Amino acid sequence: PARVTSGESISVVLCWEALQPTATDYYAFVHVLGEANTKIAERRTYTGLGHYPSTQWSVGEVFCDHIPLAIAADAPSGVYAVEVGLVDPDTQARLPAVDPVGSEINPIILDRLKVRSPLTPIVPVALPEPIDFGGQIRLLATTVEPHDVSAGQPVTATLYWQAARVPDKDYTVFMQLLDARGQQVANADSMPQANHYPASFWDVNEIVPDAHRLDLPPDLPPGEYRIAVGWYDLATGVRLPANGDPSGAVQIANVGVTAP
Repeated sequence: PARVTSGESISVVLCWEALQPTATDYYAFVHVLGEANTKIAERRTYTGLGHYPSTQWSVGEVFCDHIPLAIAADAPSGVYAVEVGLVDPDTQARLPAVDPVGSEINPIILDRLKVRSPLTPIVPVALPEPIDFGGQIRLLATTVEPHDVSAGQPVTATLYWQAARVPDKDYTVFMQLLDARGQQVANADSMPQANHYPASFWDVNEIVPDAHRLDLPPDLPPGEYRIAVGWYDLATGVRLPANGDPSGAVQIANVGVTAP
């Protein structure tokens, strides 16, 4: 399946074709990788789960290998990459892979897998009313730390989103620091969870904690500033309206900035 719950299993089907005879029994690996290449599932096996090694293949033969994988029970919700490859057991080196025009492929990512954690994230004190973004995403709660900061230092906002429905695009979150005149003086834009959990993979009513770091300019004048957040389509720049407001920006906190 393309979506699975932590602790469940998936099956990856790899279909190989021998281009020439080989004197080496290569083994295949399948990894399911998250942020920083963290593995939540891994399998190394000789082809045919050991019953049909590559030295027995005939040139031109296509052989499909069904490889079961158990997803770690503590894997957090997110989108993971499915990586595959072949390894020479004598040298432990991966066989280089190329595409049809001869360009090297590294790593070899077959697909992306949505993993759902059975644990519901703990949401801090919620907003008085959820804020609706285009009928697709709700903002349930926020935390911002610190509220008093020196110029040049970071501020982190954690946003607790909920999918009102499966979002129709991989929207980008914007976080802006605004001065007293409402002018943007700093910003941090990315897809949720540092680009690792695109919104189109969310399930209906799923709650997604999403931390964003905003680095303040070192020459930022002391004073009071506001943090605003929202969503937009990276391809068009069009924002999702916030509670019907086409500006799409919601102010979530005030920040006091002092000289460094």
